[in-house]
Amino acid sequence: MLQATDLRNSMLRAHGAYATQLMYNGGQGFSGADGSSAATFVDHNVTAFRSTTVLIENSIYTAVLLCIGASGSLALGLIYGFRC
Repeated sequence: MLQATDLRNSMLRAHGAYATQLMYNGGQGFSGADGSSAATFVDHNVTAFRSTTVLIENSIYTAVLLCIGASGSLALGLIYGFRC
């Protein structure tokens, strides 16, 4: 008999595998905007596609956001930390 936890785990694994397949195109690569690559994007469920980098890190923006969050936490801690 199939247990509920086994069904849940298999559905989560299948969902993760499908998301990875969509994200990385099954390891086939993508064609550029000028069509320079031989591999093409063939998923008919996707209506728009733009080849770009997924994660772009800019350390200045990251540092500014961390400073804003830290100063906000510091201000709230000082304001409400000494109240009864």
